[in-house]
Amino acid sequence: MSLQTENKALVERYFNEVIAKRNLDAIEEFIPAEAIDHSVPPGTPQGAEGTRIAFTNFFNAFPDFEDKIDFAIADGDKVVAHVKFSGTHQGEFQGMKATGKHFTTNGIEVLRIADGKLVERWFWFDTMGMLQQLGIMGG
Repeated sequence: MSLQTENKALVERYFNEVIAKRNLDAIEEFIPAEAIDHSVPPGTPQGAEGTRIAFTNFFNAFPDFEDKIDFAIADGDKVVAHVKFSGTHQGEFQGMKATGKHFTTNGIEVLRIADGKLVERWFWFDTMGMLQQLGIMGG
């Protein structure tokens, strides 16, 4: 199996185990304590701890949250994934009171892999589209 195939499989396992199954105890299996996440809100710890906090907050605010890989491309030590994610805003999230509204949007996730772990992450998504769908921002 090529390095690129192994890296894509690792990312797919991470999405399935941690996000789809909501198995936050598995985070350390995929993300080391020293991992760098360029996408977490200011003040959020890095590494496995920050990932656990971010997903706990997301799952509490959007109990039906789904984040699925539409497609992924691997090149060297990086995997780029186009993701589709959605949820219904049922709890407070980053200071925003629950709206009860559903959103669906797209994002791009770039993950760098070293020694079989996700060691660096960048994530961009249609924030404005999400906020408009939730009724938090006009559009």
